Amino acid sequence: MEISLDNMQVSFMTAGIKTASDSVSLTAAETEIKSRSEAMDKFQEEYRQLKAFVKDYRDALNNDLAKIDLIINAINENDRKQGDYIKNGIGLSDTAVIP
Repeated sequence: MEISLDNMQVSFMTAGIKTASDSVSLTAAETEIKSRSEAMDKFQEEYRQLKAFVKDYRDALNNDLAKIDLIINAINENDRKQGDYIKNGIGLSDTAVIP
C-alpha cells in the first residue's frame, strides 16, 4: 500500500483473496486510486488555517512580551533613579518648588 499526501495515491495488489468458507474468491486483483481526495483537501486547508492562526498567535505573544519587557525596564530605571535620590539625600522636599 502506498499513500502520497500530494496526490493521494493508493495502490493495493493481491494474488488472491479468499473468504474463510472458500465460497468467494478473487484472484490477481488490483485496485488503484489516483486522484485528490476531497477529505485530504479539506484536511490540508484546515491545517493551513491552523498553522496561520498559530503563527499569528505566536507573533502577537512575542509583541506582548516585548512590550512587557520595555515596561519592566522603564519601571526598573525609575526605581534605580529613585534609589539614587534617596542614597544621595535628595528627598521630595528638596526638589519641591516652594512658592
